[in-house]
Amino acid sequence: MIRSNMREITATEAARDFSKLLDRVRHAGESFVVVRNGEAMCRIEPVSPARRATVADLIRAIESGKPVDEAFADDIEQVQKRQPKLPRSPWSS
Repeated sequence: MIRSNMREITATEAARDFSKLLDRVRHAGESFVVVRNGEAMCRIEPVSPARRATVADLIRAIESGKPVDEAFADDIEQVQKRQPKLPRSPWSS
């Protein structure tokens, strides 16, 4: 029996765009029934409900002080070093 919240997709569609299909399952929590020759063959669904990051998750990550990706942190540092010096503001006291 196919659940009402599952979308049918042909085996050809699933094979053609498998990576995108997995992204939809992981990030949007979508579920699919793969159909071949009119017969339901399998279900592709999240192992657990999709979890969205919250503002609280972001705050915890920032407060942890640990860069999520060292290469990204290095890239940001290099960009900051190459920024031109700003002129002194005439409105500063």
